[in-house]
Parts: sequence; structure tokens; C-alpha cells
Amino acid sequence: VVTAITTLLGAIFKTFHWPGAGVLVVLSGALLSVVFLPLLITLKLKDEKNTIDKWVFTSGLIIGMGAALGILFKIMHWPYAGSLMRWSITFFVFLYVPLYYFTRIRRAELRLNTTVNTVLMMACGGLLYAMFNLNHNNFDHQEYQSMLDELSQETTRLREQNEQLLLAN
Repeated sequence: VVTAITTLLGAIFKTFHWPGAGVLVVLSGALLSVVFLPLLITLKLKDEKNTIDKWVFTSGLIIGMGAALGILFKIMHWPYAGSLMRWSITFFVFLYVPLYYFTRIRRAELRLNTTVNTVLMMACGGLLYAMFNLNHNNFDHQEYQSMLDELSQETTRLREQNEQLLLAN
């Protein structure tokens, strides 16, 4: 409940650019990733009797922790946000969801629930995955360095002109 409330408050504060938004967003992301999801793993491990299901759920929740941290990093404009999110969602869509499906579909009592959950996870994961631009941009390191060099030369030129104007005054 605390995680949900701080997440909603952080989102509202961030939307309206109110003070304290960053603190609430970081707090909610930390609570989700470091408190809520590990507790969920613990509860799932107690409920499940099948060892394979325990491993599948544990891997899924670890991937969820990575995705939650990636989203937190993205919201806060911290480095490596894109990598965290991209890898988490890639592992979710292409590793976790198939593992989940193939380990649970064999049991008749779970067949419908497994199918519905798999479709929802693939749809949500696919939509999240589609948000990433996977094309490498044409902007390489050499272009970046040449722009920095040009900027440095321009800065030096402007500094010299300012010194000449100051001496002329």
C-alpha cells in the first residue's frame, strides 16, 4: 500500500513539477524494487510446490526488479536507464514469458489461466519493447569529438574577442 501511494504521489508531483517529486519517485522506485518485489518472491516461493515454477517466478521477479529500476532511472534521467529497461524487457519477452508458458501449460488445471496470462504478458511486453528505437543512430564517436573540438575552438575565439573588446574599452 505504501509503495502504491508513494508511486501515485510521485507521479502526480512529477507531472505538476512540485517540490519533492524526485524524492517520492526515488522512494517509490526503491520500495518497489528492493522491498515489495523481494517480498513477493518470498511469498511465491512459499506458495509454490513445484521447484521449476519457483525458479521461473524468481527469474521473472528479478527481471521485474531490473525493469522497475530502469523505469526509475529513466524518470530521473540517470545514466544507463535505456540499457536497464531494454535488457529487462528483452529478457522478459524472450526468456521469461516462454519459460512461464511452457512450464505451466502442461497442467490441465492451469491451462486457461496460463494462456490468458501469457497473452497479456506478451502484449504488454511487446508494447514496451516497441517503444525502444533499436536502430543504431548514425551519430558516432568521431562526429561527437569533432563537434566538441569545433565548440572548443569557437569558445577560444569568443574568449579572445571578448578580451580584445575589454582592452579596447
